[in-house]
Amino acid sequence: MVPQPTQLHAALPPLHRVERVRDAEGKLTLLTALQAQMGWPREWAFVPVRWTGRRFVRLDEARAYVEQAHCQPFGDPVGEIGDPVRVSIPEQWFALPMPDQDGMTGLMCLLVYDELRAQTQQGARGARTLEEALAAALAADPVDLRHAFVVLPSADPAAATDEGLSLVLASNAYPPGILDNSPGAETEPDRAGPADAALARLVDYTRNDPEGQKVSLLLINGNEIMADPTGGLSSPASRVDRYSTPYQQFKAGLIRHLPPTVERVLHLIDDGEIVGGWEPVLNPRHPEHAEKGPYFDAAVRAAWAQRWEPAGRPAVDEHFWHCFQWRGAAFFIADTRTEREPRTVRTLETAHIMGQAQRLAIETWLDETRGMPRFLVGAAVLLPRKLAVTEHAAYALQSDGWDGYPASFNWLLGTLWDKRAGDVVMLSGGAHQSALLQLSMKRQDAPDDVLDDALQLKVVNSASLYAPWPFAQPGSAWFVESDAFELSTPAGQVVQCAVTLQAQHAGDGFTAVRLRGGDLRLDFVPAQRCL
Repeated sequence: MVPQPTQLHAALPPLHRVERVRDAEGKLTLLTALQAQMGWPREWAFVPVRWTGRRFVRLDEARAYVEQAHCQPFGDPVGEIGDPVRVSIPEQWFALPMPDQDGMTGLMCLLVYDELRAQTQQGARGARTLEEALAAALAADPVDLRHAFVVLPSADPAAATDEGLSLVLASNAYPPGILDNSPGAETEPDRAGPADAALARLVDYTRNDPEGQKVSLLLINGNEIMADPTGGLSSPASRVDRYSTPYQQFKAGLIRHLPPTVERVLHLIDDGEIVGGWEPVLNPRHPEHAEKGPYFDAAVRAAWAQRWEPAGRPAVDEHFWHCFQWRGAAFFIADTRTEREPRTVRTLETAHIMGQAQRLAIETWLDETRGMPRFLVGAAVLLPRKLAVTEHAAYALQSDGWDGYPASFNWLLGTLWDKRAGDVVMLSGGAHQSALLQLSMKRQDAPDDVLDDALQLKVVNSASLYAPWPFAQPGSAWFVESDAFELSTPAGQVVQCAVTLQAQHAGDGFTAVRLRGGDLRLDFVPAQRCL
């Protein structure tokens, strides 16, 4: 048997898109994942490269790859193979001179392996030195590398820009099946099958559309994965099958081809990450205790571990809700799933969709962000209300949205009224259709022709990225499209509310939200291009 060389290098891009964020210490924290079949890499290699418009090339083509690459040991693995990997690198590595030619400069994030098995599987049998391995990696199809291309993030992402704010709102990505392969969809969206059509359109929009190229934030407003897509018919056999694998497959799919201009991806947890329609129930033997079910704790841990945010953002892991500022706008990311209280006929009027600490945090955020463009984001549907709920209050027990929790519904709208927060835009998921609604509020005793004291609120619902089942596609008969009701605010005022539907789009897709100088514009981008 011929002995194998001791050094057999292979340099490969990571499994999914590299996320990055600056920290307070002048470093960049990166987030990605390993290719599980490759085992543990030996080291990271960050190669300064330039995008020419056709391919990635080393920044200084007269110098060897190893003379330009920044390498550091991979370190001790944390978690299981395929779990997210976070690493910090000095910001100085991005101090790259701009070339004379047109192009974008950055670092190519590569993982270096030295196993013979890696060489054989990737067809890189000839790579024997690190120099050869890096050269072979950069010679690969640029489409296979672009998710590993990392550019320096904005110095102050919270600051407003002349272009304003552009973001994409999406939710509900039912996983593709074994027959849903879409070869070539990462560059030609029309080649995508139904399961990948919206994601392929999203990649094309953010890379090639003039307005899409301004998008800096992607909000996946609930149900990034379906932990149990068959609804118990064929339950996943293990925690890895139930959580890790779905997250990996989603992030390693078409979404990894988002361009670096989409600087931040944020995911809100909803029932799809736990079990369909999850909410706590009362223990019949101990009514004072709420039962969260067998999947809750593991699902919440997985959702936190698999978040897109690099380490340190959000700052705490005790809860998912948090607030931040982005491109001159303020965001409160609400958790409308994991803090729900049990509902029964007796508790229906008092149960809340979120805990008291989160409600107080929202009230504080409303006070501290006055005068700013601001968005309150939550996976649960705020409006429109379900028709059944308006016809009989008990049907609220069957509603998964805010109208299923009357105490929270009245608290939120009443608080917005008391604080005169008519500039807050509500971004909701879970509706399975894109819609824009306007909520008009005025005092009960105000004359009909007096509008000075009225409050106008906008509510935006996101479509599904992929919702193939008919029962997940709501029809107009589900909701009250022109609604009127009264509520009592926390300050004790009685307010009349009127809801009007201003725009609605059925089918899979996503919603582009643009804010320019206080002007809000929405565009629904369907999964399949209209002919």
